[in-house]
Amino acid sequence: MNIDTIMEKVKQIIVSQTEKDDLGYDDLLLENGIDSVSMIEILVDIEETFGIEFDNTKLNYSLLRSIKSISEYAKSVMEKGNDL
Repeated sequence: MNIDTIMEKVKQIIVSQTEKDDLGYDDLLLENGIDSVSMIEILVDIEETFGIEFDNTKLNYSLLRSIKSISEYAKSVMEKGNDL
């Protein structure tokens, strides 16, 4: 799956969870009102959508700061398996 497709699906998940449909791929999520509870719900939906599991010990702000950064991490998990 290419990164553009992943980013679009991640954006759809974020919009469905937060109703924030004006976010760009590089916009900072926390600075646009997405709180930690919403972020957990978003991550669970991403895991279910892509059939992956994020390593909670490796999740940090740099991986979760934007649609693009989340999508890049999701892509790396899909490519390397669920051991990331």
